[in-house]
Amino acid sequence: MNLDLPDIYNAATTFVDDNIAQGRGGKVAIFYQDRKITYQEIFENVNRAGNALRDLGIEIENRVLVILPDSREFAYCFFGAIKIGAVAVPINPWMFAKDYEYLINDSRARAIVVHQAVLPEIEKIWDRTPFLKHIIVVGAPRGKALSYETLVSKASQQLAAEKTTRDDVCFWGYTSGSTGSPKGAVQLQHD
Repeated sequence: MNLDLPDIYNAATTFVDDNIAQGRGGKVAIFYQDRKITYQEIFENVNRAGNALRDLGIEIENRVLVILPDSREFAYCFFGAIKIGAVAVPINPWMFAKDYEYLINDSRARAIVVHQAVLPEIEKIWDRTPFLKHIIVVGAPRGKALSYETLVSKASQQLAAEKTTRDDVCFWGYTSGSTGSPKGAVQLQHD
């Protein structure tokens, strides 16, 4: 891989779009449970997830927490957020309400994407998360939460990558917090 990246660079282009450009669309990219997911499926669903976030008003540099187990939706949302220039923040889906409250508020997340199994913990704290505007649920939403499936089914599968720079923030990875509160480790597009 050429590491001499241009000034205008979006990591989702390398990890998603370039696989299509290089003719890998029909090849298997992910084995998930009993399914084989192709690069083309990833490309289309990343674009749908990115467009769904954009349709909700998520903008460049807004943080989007992705609180999902290892799943195809995790890949779609993680790279979809990056592709629109938002900052993906992958979070452990096996935490408690107080932990999510800290991470949502510390990151100032505008949106979170959660699995339905995590929703009960989020419901306990969503009134104490002033920056959070949207809770998107993979599975069965309730209350103020939105359906991931409904949002992405309405979204376009065409999406040009945001013209981020190689030094723009790509994603945050939180530390474990073993020496205090977890800290967001910032990863740039070129990282």
